[in-house]
Amino acid sequence: VNADNNPDAFGLGDSRLEYGDGRYGAYYHVHSDSGHEGDTLKWVDAATGAESTGWSWGCSHSMSNLLRYNAAIDTFMPACVTDCYPGTSGDFETESIGGIYLNHDDSKVLDVDAGCNGDVAGELGGAALAPDGFKLVFNAHQAPVTLGQASYDESSMNQDIGFSSVAGDLEAGAVVWLTSTPDVDEADASIAGWQPADDPAEQYVVGWFEPPSTYFLARVDPAGSFIEGPTDVSSLVAWGHRDDPFRVAPNGDVVWAWFD
Repeated sequence: VNADNNPDAFGLGDSRLEYGDGRYGAYYHVHSDSGHEGDTLKWVDAATGAESTGWSWGCSHSMSNLLRYNAAIDTFMPACVTDCYPGTSGDFETESIGGIYLNHDDSKVLDVDAGCNGDVAGELGGAALAPDGFKLVFNAHQAPVTLGQASYDESSMNQDIGFSSVAGDLEAGAVVWLTSTPDVDEADASIAGWQPADDPAEQYVVGWFEPPSTYFLARVDPAGSFIEGPTDVSSLVAWGHRDDPFRVAPNGDVVWAWFD
């Protein structure tokens, strides 16, 4: 808990736990005593259990979260989707805007239409460890962003899968769109590094869900260009909604679990 907020109302936001550099990071949605939604980042020392606070109130409203640690650069990457702050300045009705941000408000990946009222046209997927940073995937719409609550019109929006390279200083690169399907709303993206024995080139396995029941896997290079796929793997595997499941096992396999 914090002085004016606590973890509650988990109908929105996410909870993420990550270990690195001798500490655990916990990044999760909180509800303020005055009735607002945000997120907090907590650190717990692995040896002593001592707790400290990265921030008590971050993205607001905090709609989805990620937290990954890359030992190669000794860096944690917190990411959030917000439907309001940071970004909005002025009256919600005419000036609201959402976005995908890194480390609370240090870097912005993408602006998205939003209403400061729970409506937001973007959602985080997963993040992979790169040699010098991270690779981030998410779903959002490609149409130009406009301000105000009227900008969020679900009937005219289309969700595609986006890819962004994040540097070690948590600066986000340009968005590469992995899908461009006007009549399909993809979601639930995840990503992990992949190093096959017969191909030493840096590459990543990416997956996403296409409603109502189709799952795709693909391989992409560090810039987000396709090496293989996308391939329909629905007869073989699935994964959960917005749960960032893909991880690299000690033997190099990409693994995940899901509840069927």
